Amino acid sequence: LEAGEDLGLEAVALAHLDRAPARAPALGHEDRPLLALPEEVRGRYDVSSLLQVSHTGSACPPDVIVASVWQGSGHEPGSGPLPAGLPIHIDIWPRHEASACWADMARTFMVGDPTPQHADLIAEQAQLVRSALTQAQAAVRPGVTGRELFDAACDSFEAAGYPTQRTAQPDEEDGFQYSLGHGVGLEVHEAPPLGLAGHDPLVVGDVLAIEPGLWDRRVGGVTFEDLVLVTETGGELLTRFPYDLTPPG
Repeated sequence: LEAGEDLGLEAVALAHLDRAPARAPALGHEDRPLLALPEEVRGRYDVSSLLQVSHTGSACPPDVIVASVWQGSGHEPGSGPLPAGLPIHIDIWPRHEASACWADMARTFMVGDPTPQHADLIAEQAQLVRSALTQAQAAVRPGVTGRELFDAACDSFEAAGYPTQRTAQPDEEDGFQYSLGHGVGLEVHEAPPLGLAGHDPLVVGDVLAIEPGLWDRRVGGVTFEDLVLVTETGGELLTRFPYDLTPPG
């Protein structure tokens, strides 16, 4: 992938270090607080490849996800050929080496036009997931719980006729069958959880990966994931990349 859009790794690092959440331990290195980042950390970072995501070497782990319905769901990293006309899920989580902070971001793309028999379904998935992401981002604020954000996403998907973790039968795979997201910081997955177990209120400085998605065994899934910083007045979007299913360029 190549695009002129900014992944926002420097913003993520600054969010973690300048406004570290109250739930996290103090950050430091050699007895010096990591509050003043060097100039190279504040530079711009472009999405230039899936495994090397910055000019200064913020590398993604080897199990970055590039998958489709042909390779299953969940955290299946993907293998073999990718389909034309069906969703392709790309999920990257680069680590900013200078600060040791992680980012997490996902988009869904298609090669060519959607398969005719599934075009309406894929378009509906994309519209509902984008709406759920926007709704969740707007609802972020100190004091709200991850469970409240998750329940709001479930409400919207269930209203459209999709099963969720709250309503699904045993072994159900279709619909929204995972949490809305998680905290990101010195670990890729950390508190606070945005799901059934998300009982703790958000605090100023939390960095959240919000990742609603819908899966259908016939076509695969559409997922959009962004990072949001909890501020005193709401949420600040840290990741910036288009949501179009058509790949850029």
